Amino acid sequence: MAFDINLSLIEGHFAQYNYGESIRLVESILPRCFKPRDRVRCLMQKMNCLLAQGKLHETIVTGLLGLSTLGWEVPIDDDEARIHAAMMRPRIMLDVSQIRAIAQMHTLQEENLNLLQEIISIIILPVYMARPVLLPSVCFTSVAISLEYGISTAGAYAMLMSGVILGSEGTQENLQRSYHYGKLAIQLIEKESPPPAIAPAIYQVYAGHIGVFHQPMSDVLRYLQQAASIGQAVFNVDYTCFAL
Repeated sequence: MAFDINLSLIEGHFAQYNYGESIRLVESILPRCFKPRDRVRCLMQKMNCLLAQGKLHETIVTGLLGLSTLGWEVPIDDDEARIHAAMMRPRIMLDVSQIRAIAQMHTLQEENLNLLQEIISIIILPVYMARPVLLPSVCFTSVAISLEYGISTAGAYAMLMSGVILGSEGTQENLQRSYHYGKLAIQLIEKESPPPAIAPAIYQVYAGHIGVFHQPMSDVLRYLQQAASIGQAVFNVDYTCFAL
């Protein structure tokens, strides 16, 4: 009960733009959080506060700490991240029919893994902007978890970004993988009603990095319009602006 009250206070400070106070409250209750799930929920609030202040590196470090708390390690060192990504890459190199089949997989049920996917969905933007060398390691880890344990809306962003990474390599095979990973991400968010908070990011990134190479411009503009309209509805300022 006390934890839930404190978490509500943290969220209240965040809603009032009192990011410093929110972070101070997180730091004060973290030593009393003995369950990994509770620690991670606090760390996610801290991540949101840091990201809102443009503190990208601190957001990434906090997010990777959250992954570690849940038993999953993603290196922060550049060279180690490259090695880790190379190790994870074979798991995502599916053929087109296998990627399509992912949409029929069972839904991810394990709470800690859902939290892990949420952490990754939060840190993708700061990683992309500030530490892009970590992006393949982070995204491939998320996709590997989806393939082993089940699909989720929270895992859709990493699916999409894995497609973006593969598409940037420019081979015919990977351009096809890119397109189908991107369409899979669209499918995952469109199963939800109302649209999830991650939807604006999915639509905007898909339109600008994948759809523009595979679909008519009318479809691309429709995805951008969805990103902007849903972004306004869920108060996602970043991707609403990107879409416009």
